[in-house]
Amino acid sequence: MKKILYLATLLAALCLLAAPATAITIGFNPAVQSVNMGDTIDVDIVVSDLGSEIVSAFDLDVLYDPVILAAINVTYGTGLGDGLPFSIQNLFTPNDKGTVNLRETSLIQDEQYFDLIQPDKFILATVFFDVIAVGTSSLNFSINGITKNIVGQEARAFDKESITLREGKVAPVPEPATLLLLGVGLAGVAGFGSKRKKV
Repeated sequence: MKKILYLATLLAALCLLAAPATAITIGFNPAVQSVNMGDTIDVDIVVSDLGSEIVSAFDLDVLYDPVILAAINVTYGTGLGDGLPFSIQNLFTPNDKGTVNLRETSLIQDEQYFDLIQPDKFILATVFFDVIAVGTSSLNFSINGITKNIVGQEARAFDKESITLREGKVAPVPEPATLLLLGVGLAGVAGFGSKRKKV
């Protein structure tokens, strides 16, 4: 009986190891950054852990705090074909709601060309922000869809459960001049307080 249980456990473990892993990861690069108020920063949206899968389309929203950051532009990576005539990309539309929609669909039908341009890890897009206030803004995703395509078959969506999302953070810090002004002000208040006690 113990042998049968042992063989069944071993067989189950081997089946789990043999199952193809289809989990992909989408994250921000850099994941965390400290910046100065007034700076313009760029954040890459990176897809990785593709293995043998091909990303042929994506539609996702980047979510951020509009009190701290203002999205000003988007550029798309070359992994899906680098624009017309190879891919269709949505235009950047600025808003003050704290979302940027990123959407691109590849028109490439040649699997060998995909193998040349789409490694296991690549940049889907880069979002540019102006830093407009001090504080911390989380960067998150809302996935509307990510499609995988094996050339010659119908496009299939990645299961949302098979996608690992990694959030990011942007923490603007006060400019050095602001800190100096604050220090001088505090020293003045302390000096004024000590003169007042002597009288």
